[in-house]
Amino acid sequence: MNQSLFSSFATKCRVAFVWVLLFLANAGLMNSLYSQSTKNKVVMGVPPATLLEIMPKPPNGWKLISSVGTNEISAFPALLTFAIREYRFDPPPAQPGDPIPLPKITKITLLDTAYDPDRAFVFDSFHETGPAGPNIKRFTVEGIPFVDQMVSASLRIVSGAFDGRFIITATLENQTKEDRDAWLAALDVASLTSWMKRAPQVPPTPDFFKVSRIDELHPETNQSLTVSYMTEAQRRIEEKKVQRDGENELARRKAVMESESRKGP
Repeated sequence: MNQSLFSSFATKCRVAFVWVLLFLANAGLMNSLYSQSTKNKVVMGVPPATLLEIMPKPPNGWKLISSVGTNEISAFPALLTFAIREYRFDPPPAQPGDPIPLPKITKITLLDTAYDPDRAFVFDSFHETGPAGPNIKRFTVEGIPFVDQMVSASLRIVSGAFDGRFIITATLENQTKEDRDAWLAALDVASLTSWMKRAPQVPPTPDFFKVSRIDELHPETNQSLTVSYMTEAQRRIEEKKVQRDGENELARRKAVMESESRKGP
């Protein structure tokens, strides 16, 4: 296993878990405010493997160069899930005298936000009206609003949002509008929408849940950690228990040492 990769992943999980502990004490208030603002049930994100299963396969002539699914714990708390795939197409060599063709690269990210309120602002941008500007186009596919932004002559970013929960982002390098439409077809937005409508929902605060990272091309680096939620009250009780156990252990060792001392040599 790649130890540095695992260490980085574990560190991120520990840091995120600290935020979970800090914010969970106020979760009741946060849940109330969030329910009023979105009228959606707070859920845990689906497992990474589930999102990877619905990502598009490489089109003809393309190569899958990366396929990773991972979890992230937000401060709300919520368990977010990312599925990220990267594809590459190398065009045939140029004829003598012709310019060298550039490879086409596509990176698709599917994010289950688990209705995390910290991500809610992202969805507002998909419902703005008025002129989009010369480099930003807005359109709808199967009821999902999309934004197509030309960042540069060679870089296009297409994003879509659904149900205040899922975000789809496709970064296209050296590709045309026709390529964009082909990728939207490969995504099979109709099937994706149908799947999202019946996406499984998990209670927001189970006693234990898994935080995972899956690399389909390098499964030897897969990682999974089991995390448990602990309220502020539970944390204080646990701290007192640890402190009490520690004091009892010190007292026991002191008694043993005094007993041995009285016995003498």
